[in-house]
Amino acid sequence: MIKPSDAQAPYQNAEKLLVEISHSKFALLSLSQLQFADSDSNSNQLTYKLRSPLPNLITVIRRDGAQYFDSGVTEKVVESWTQEDIYRGIIFLRFRGESSETERSENVRMNVQDKNAIPNSSTFQLLVKIIPKDENPPKP
Repeated sequence: MIKPSDAQAPYQNAEKLLVEISHSKFALLSLSQLQFADSDSNSNQLTYKLRSPLPNLITVIRRDGAQYFDSGVTEKVVESWTQEDIYRGIIFLRFRGESSETERSENVRMNVQDKNAIPNSSTFQLLVKIIPKDENPPKP
């Protein structure tokens, strides 16, 4: 019988599993917020996948072409992406709810899985805080 060299699930390597996003805005999903590692997998072999229930307030977006919001950028709603996509700075979260004056939050459930012959996976939640948009001018 041949056993895989690593039977361990990918492990968290990020400082925090928290993202803050303003109403009607995008937030880049960065390595400090979402980074997992695996002893025998490289970054393009670790795949994140959203789990049910899918988020109500947040959409995950893959933006190819330019990191930010210039013309000529291809944008696609995704339910899975790789650690390499996060390294490349092309995964964003978009708030899709109604504006509100109160802070809201949503736990986004997902798995991260390696690509071993017998895949190993970890389930976790990413907390997304939706910060109210401040439309008041600064006070003198």
